[in-house]
Amino acid sequence: MPRFSQITKKLITEAVTTDDLNDALFRFQNAIGIDSGDIAGVVFTGVWDDEWPLATIKRRREMMDHYISVERSSAGP
Repeated sequence: MPRFSQITKKLITEAVTTDDLNDALFRFQNAIGIDSGDIAGVVFTGVWDDEWPLATIKRRREMMDHYISVERSSAGP
């Protein structure tokens, strides 16, 4: 079960300042206890995985916020 309470500003900053999307997601998921990349695969496959390396920090933050939102909604109540 993901520990969403472990998501900090520092953790998100570390993720969005990592140019390699896989590294960013692996570290982020590890920190909050996500042991499957299924949701990240759905969210980032396609346009976003190509966009990530050249995206601004602000844009990456938007993508991460969306990803976190999907993870939260998939976790249920």
